[in-house]
Amino acid sequence: MPQTLARKENTVVADKGKRVEVVGYMRTSSATNVGDGKDSEARQRKAIEGYAQASGAVIVDWFYDAAVSGADPIEVRPGFAELLARIADNGVRTIIVETANRFARDLMVQEVGYAMLRSLGVTLVAADSPSSFLDDGPTSNLIRQILGAVSEFDKAWLRPSHPNDFNHTFQWLAELTGKAGRVVPSST
Repeated sequence: MPQTLARKENTVVADKGKRVEVVGYMRTSSATNVGDGKDSEARQRKAIEGYAQASGAVIVDWFYDAAVSGADPIEVRPGFAELLARIADNGVRTIIVETANRFARDLMVQEVGYAMLRSLGVTLVAADSPSSFLDDGPTSNLIRQILGAVSEFDKAWLRPSHPNDFNHTFQWLAELTGKAGRVVPSST
């Protein structure tokens, strides 16, 4: 029978004396943050390991999507697709991610992916905020969805794809706050 971590006070912990197996999932969206000397994978791994140890879980496998957008549906990501295949028949029913935005950076992708995992009997845990995907009440759903929308906004607004967009954004913020003038030197 599949084992999952038990809910206790908005967190999950392994029942005393039981070995609960979990998998860790990591994702880095930008190729510039992947590879030797970059901390994205190491930072995520450390957070996931810390949570697993504190909750009494044992990480039995790792999956990593390097240079994959958080707006891509989870089932088309190579690492996550491999994760889904791995847990399909082996009893592991818990996935730990560093943060909710490592799971998805798009609200619809987050909610559809979360619903898909729940339909498969899989528990998703964000190490930095374990209750994000565990509580199912209306307030928790609202907070999870607001945070997902903020993550999507952050990706779209604060990390523009064109260098001049930064100047436009900061100019708009300066005008909004009454601090007119060039805020950021031009990158061109």
